[in-house]
Amino acid sequence: MNSFIHPFKAGDKLCVAGHHITINRQIASGSRMHVYIVDDPQHPEQLILKEVFKQPSLNKQYYGCGRWEYETQQELQDHPNIVKTLGGQPHEEDRRRFLILMEYAPYGDLKQVLEKYGRVEYNTAWLFYEQIVAALGYMHREEVVHGDIAARNIFIFSEGVAKIGDFGNGYISAPCPPGQAMTRGERDDLKAAARCLARMLVGNLDGLKDLEEVPDEGGVPGFLADHSDWARRMSAQDCWFIRQQFWRDFPGVRSPRPTEPLAV
Repeated sequence: MNSFIHPFKAGDKLCVAGHHITINRQIASGSRMHVYIVDDPQHPEQLILKEVFKQPSLNKQYYGCGRWEYETQQELQDHPNIVKTLGGQPHEEDRRRFLILMEYAPYGDLKQVLEKYGRVEYNTAWLFYEQIVAALGYMHREEVVHGDIAARNIFIFSEGVAKIGDFGNGYISAPCPPGQAMTRGERDDLKAAARCLARMLVGNLDGLKDLEEVPDEGGVPGFLADHSDWARRMSAQDCWFIRQQFWRDFPGVRSPRPTEPLAV
């Protein structure tokens, strides 16, 4: 769907939360947002400007207007694996636009990294996954569900740092049902993180549906025998860990690797 808001042009000058920025170029567009790389004389590095101009859902559960997205990101940004924002405000001349200024990821998003390199080196993939899960754990303790964990919303800052961004589909979590370890939204966030891990390790999601049908750990060798891409790039223990993230009832939160407990 094309936007009904015309994007800013290269060279346009704006003031966002006291930052006098210049549009360098547009890098993304959607039905409710535009994203740009911008220059700020106060910062040697380039920054990202996101403008949000349409709520993502009519469902009252979602608060996905630009101000809510900005304020949520701002409240969560003390975590090292959540993209930091430098400020946000409505556009002075067009109140339909809400502008969010944030740090720039030099390597782009995980989707771009996978498109360029095919997959992520084994140890780096696990490191990124642990960082994603740590950030989600922090969000969930703050009663926020991301709602759209995917490669396009994981931003790569270096070979050792990944951060979660884009909170436009986020919402305040409902109370956890009695006797359950987490809410459905929290569970879905963690399942989506496991999909990202599989894609980083293998390069695609081919075979993931088959893995989800493996009934117990004893079935993993047969799965690997039928899926050579998985067998070449991970162990049976890795496969079983990923499989466990897709239990229908998701009985509990597990560490990303049995030998390396997650610090959150």
